[in-house]
Amino acid sequence: MREAFINRIATANPPHDVHDTFIRFGQLMLSQDRRRVALFDRMADRSGISHRYSFLEPDPGGAVVDTEGFYRPGAFPDTAARMRKFEACAPALAIEAVEKLLNGEDRSGITHIIVTSCTGFSAPGIDLAVIERCGLSPSVERTMVGFMGCYAAINALKLARHIVLS
Repeated sequence: MREAFINRIATANPPHDVHDTFIRFGQLMLSQDRRRVALFDRMADRSGISHRYSFLEPDPGGAVVDTEGFYRPGAFPDTAARMRKFEACAPALAIEAVEKLLNGEDRSGITHIIVTSCTGFSAPGIDLAVIERCGLSPSVERTMVGFMGCYAAINALKLARHIVLS
């Protein structure tokens, strides 16, 4: 059996750790029902997640979720507003991770790029921004894997394996 290996990994995170704000917000949204709050707390505790990152700075006073007021109880942004925020923030984050990954590498040998997101999408796409800003060949084959939640990463890894083995 032929094998494929992950040789390097690079990461990038938005600037604000919002985990505690997220937990408080979830509790607030469910505060009318103690049983649901208890269930939420148990799920949050068992998730093993200790950090969640966002480009939105959490509001220290707690009057709104973030300092921009992007998320307000009873007045959440619609999908179009969320996708505009994604389009404004996601490319730079992807480019930061790719630049860490490719630091000192010959970029002319890169033939494929796979982008995954469970947060959003934009057109023409993050993949094109990465290719352009990271100096990759315009002939790089591009694939976007989305609309699967965090599971998109598993499908991206399976696809990468198939590309490498073929």
